[in-house]
Amino acid sequence: MAASSGQASSAMVEARPSPDLVRASLAAQHEAALAATRSYYTSWTQDFTPSDRDTTLFTHIFYAFLSPSNITFKFELSESTAVALSNFTSTLRFASTPVKTLLSIGGSGDVPTALLAEIASCPSSRKFGFDGLDLDWEWPKNPKEMVDLAHLLREWRLEIIEEARATEQPPLLLTAAVYFASSFFLNAVYRMYPIHGLKSWLQAGLPAKQVVMGLPLYGRSWELKDPNVTEIGAPAVKAGPGSGMLPYSDVQVFNRNYSATVVYDTETVSTYSFAWTSWVSYNDVASAMVKIGLAQALGLRGYFFWALGYETK
Repeated sequence: MAASSGQASSAMVEARPSPDLVRASLAAQHEAALAATRSYYTSWTQDFTPSDRDTTLFTHIFYAFLSPSNITFKFELSESTAVALSNFTSTLRFASTPVKTLLSIGGSGDVPTALLAEIASCPSSRKFGFDGLDLDWEWPKNPKEMVDLAHLLREWRLEIIEEARATEQPPLLLTAAVYFASSFFLNAVYRMYPIHGLKSWLQAGLPAKQVVMGLPLYGRSWELKDPNVTEIGAPAVKAGPGSGMLPYSDVQVFNRNYSATVVYDTETVSTYSFAWTSWVSYNDVASAMVKIGLAQALGLRGYFFWALGYETK
């Protein structure tokens, strides 16, 4: 076991810690002339509501997550969920700076391929005023399931075109949060956004203007075996604070409360902090801006964050 950042790239900038990661990243987007800034709103988070968000920071916000019944293949919504969906879309649609809203289907649960295929057309997206659908299947486990994913997205696209024709409305947007590589699989997968995975998808033929780079607003933490060995790859004995995952806001608290040493690593374009044996790696403003610059260099459409509320208390 080793302390790992889960990042991959190469660049060199001076670290500039800042409490406002999202706003600084937005400034980088404008400089890079990217077209989309997206983030996920987690429905289980009770600390803030859609009205708490500064919509000038985003072009799209995703409602995460909704999953269908594995018996009826339908979205069996409780009254409270229906109200939450309606409030989500209406609040963001009529904000001073409106944003597009998408309904994200799936999540960390293991949703069978056959079930997803049955819900290619999602009436809830129209009923509650969403602008599109997002597939969050975590994750295809082998090459066959990767092929199944392609078939599923093709079926969704056809259904969306047909639904738009039948309802005489603009076609729903269709997006998917995809595995970091199109042909390389691990036995155990963590939610990571390694940079080299972008090139894998581009080399597989996906147009750059249909690709949005994922940036985590959280860090991975470890307990080091030796407090004197602190570099990336240092031996670790177990997961660190936060059971191995800290939102960026909690990373800032960790750094402040424990007077942590902060190191910017130019090889992985990531930042890590350590205090005695506790160690955490994450994106700060410096690393996020370098990666947004990479998105520009690759001609990508933009970038997205997981997740709203992780950046600040």
